[in-house]
Amino acid sequence: MRRALVSASVGALVVAAVLGGQALAASKHVAARCGAGTVRGVAVVVGDPHKGIANLPPSFSGAANLFAYRWNCSGGAVQVRQSDRAPGFDIRFAGNHGQVAIVSPNTTEAAGASAIRNPDGSFHIAVGAAATGGAFTNRTDLSFTVIVV
Repeated sequence: MRRALVSASVGALVVAAVLGGQALAASKHVAARCGAGTVRGVAVVVGDPHKGIANLPPSFSGAANLFAYRWNCSGGAVQVRQSDRAPGFDIRFAGNHGQVAIVSPNTTEAAGASAIRNPDGSFHIAVGAAATGGAFTNRTDLSFTVIVV
């Protein structure tokens, strides 16, 4: 009986060590992928092809049809919504601690965009482009690409 107990204890320790080692290796792998100086996330936000980007939902969504491409170094969700604060969009990369986002509108028009980090870790995206009469105004009808570093 003692031998069985010792064998079971040793077996449990081996399993715990292997699983712990795998968890540590996975943790180090995510840290390396999300390390300083790396691209930590990418998203090409296009909106629902049947509704357009101007009709993004008011709450965060990770629906695949809202993105042409998305990737998050942490393995967490990439989610987007129509902003409730100002014209534009909010995007978050779950579990990603990137502090800077670079954004570019996906258009052949003269356009620009900015990304501001929100207190909750998401980014507010504002897109501007030429409007009627040549003015430069907020646009919520243009898709965009975000890169988080």
